[in-house]
Amino acid sequence: MALYSKKLHIRKAGVVADIYLYTTTTEVGSPCLTLKDGTTSVYAKLGITTDGNASSLKVRKNGTTYAVLKQSVSTGSFSGKSPSSNGIYPIKYINFTVPQNVTKVSITGELYSFDCGDEMDDIYGRVFVGDVCWSSKYYDYRGGLQDNNANNVISVTSGKTYILEVENYEFTISWSAEIEKMTPTVICL
Repeated sequence: MALYSKKLHIRKAGVVADIYLYTTTTEVGSPCLTLKDGTTSVYAKLGITTDGNASSLKVRKNGTTYAVLKQSVSTGSFSGKSPSSNGIYPIKYINFTVPQNVTKVSITGELYSFDCGDEMDDIYGRVFVGDVCWSSKYYDYRGGLQDNNANNVISVTSGKTYILEVENYEFTISWSAEIEKMTPTVICL
């Protein structure tokens, strides 16, 4: 299961688009376009013609017109949260494996609990990977909720497993073809 060593090049009005090809249908899902390179079968992802990842190449399959997508990027999300107990926020470690062909993810988060016991104290929540903060929010009891960097687009390595250090935070990591086009605010390779 891998990206094929060659790409399909489509030229329209002088503009060339590269279409990534894959070695298994698992990587592209259904529907897909099957091509032959000699004796090797390779596959391209098909999608709706208005997809932001659509090339100018269109195909009709089973009576439906599809665009051949430039790359196969799945859409999905992963959620998690840290436990809370009587104002104590233990750190929780969560493994997150980046799906194949995904190089950028978006993370959003919220403080999981505002319970700080009887003390007037600041409360924070965060997701860290090593020394890199992926997302955080902070509650200053004098000034209210501070939205530090809760919504980030993160550059990641496809297929890599990251160990998320989560403290007093509920978060969702999302990926899609649209997120792949965004400029990262955090680099975590």
